[in-house]
Amino acid sequence: MLLSKRIFDKYKFLKLSNDPDVIINYIDSIDGNYIPTSMLIDKARAIMLSNNQKYSLEDAENIFLSILELDHDCIQVYIELAYFYDSVMDDQKSALNFIEIGLKKAESTINDLQEVKKDILNYLDKFGEEP
Repeated sequence: MLLSKRIFDKYKFLKLSNDPDVIINYIDSIDGNYIPTSMLIDKARAIMLSNNQKYSLEDAENIFLSILELDHDCIQVYIELAYFYDSVMDDQKSALNFIEIGLKKAESTINDLQEVKKDILNYLDKFGEEP
């Protein structure tokens, strides 16, 4: 089930607090609902910044990895994992691996978008329009 606008609006407001525990607690309270990738990324970031004993750094890592299991093309998660391994875990080898994968995914996305742009321009040509 998708999040209601009310739940998402409240989340956007609470996120402005920049308090990692507020973010974690609110996302945890959204039980039984689909939680968007962007909110899961925010939760993992909040876990890394929090002094909360409820979650560990391993939990943050597992959130990022679980997102990739569902969406191998989520470029943001590769960037987040590179940061996590470099800055938090002091594991530059893993960080470099994830940033290289993220870069390849970004380049592929750019190529795909260029193809979409060509298709749109071709479609507009059909009507004699120029962007």
